[in-house]
Amino acid sequence: MLPEKLDAEVVKASGARVRPVMIHQAVLGSIERFMAILVEHHRGNLPFWVAPEQIVVAPVSSGQLEYARAAAERFHTAGFRCLIDEANETLSRRIVAAHNKGIPIFTTVGPKEVSAGTVTIRERGGVRSTRSLSDATDWLKAINPSE
Repeated sequence: MLPEKLDAEVVKASGARVRPVMIHQAVLGSIERFMAILVEHHRGNLPFWVAPEQIVVAPVSSGQLEYARAAAERFHTAGFRCLIDEANETLSRRIVAAHNKGIPIFTTVGPKEVSAGTVTIRERGGVRSTRSLSDATDWLKAINPSE
């Protein structure tokens, strides 16, 4: 199509004018276009395996901060991209902020979770579950096809 749009011609040795064949390759351009289409299709909420930040660990109060850091370190060691949300905001505001950033998994750590050695997981769709750290890590590995 491009030679016709450009009205491109070349002159052969015989003097005849002919339309050339153009081969175009844009490896990086096509990857960038693919990512743009993916982001647009998912409205910024990328699939778990490709999301820049996959998990947020949020302590309910400062008393659970050390346990939240330990949980985040465990997820990070397992190969996940993880953040700790220590913001001085209500838990619901932190959930909304993570949702707006397109982070697919929000984990909450409160006094009950610290005493039981668990985390409460909230998926992007609102489904909640409570799992031990090892079960949560195994579950996350199961939903992450890149691992």
